[in-house]
Amino acid sequence: MTIEEVAREYVYRSIAKKWAASRQKLWYEFKDPLKTKDEIMDNVPVGITRDQWTSFVNYRYKEKTQMTETGREPGRAQLYLATHTKKDGSYVNDEAKEICPSDAASGPVSPTDARRSSGASNPSDNH
Repeated sequence: MTIEEVAREYVYRSIAKKWAASRQKLWYEFKDPLKTKDEIMDNVPVGITRDQWTSFVNYRYKEKTQMTETGREPGRAQLYLATHTKKDGSYVNDEAKEICPSDAASGPVSPTDARRSSGASNPSDNH
């Protein structure tokens, strides 16, 4: 590789990192776990066209994108919530609402939290 090729590669990598960081920053500024996807789409940032913002939000909500960010597939609790809630965030029926922990909408449920909510105990908890 020539010096010019090395410099060009460095510049391209630098631009790619800065572009990714700016997208991440933009998402975390406008992402609100209390809002639905449609509400986030309606909150278009200044300087971005509506169609670009809609495409960006759709991309961020794709399961593949979320899996890439976390490095793992969504857990059972996340899949249950995704399949038992409506687009507006409400549950599809009362049974689904009863099964889900009250704080399920705030994020993934750990196995420890699931055991606590079901009343099951862990033998290792008895010190």
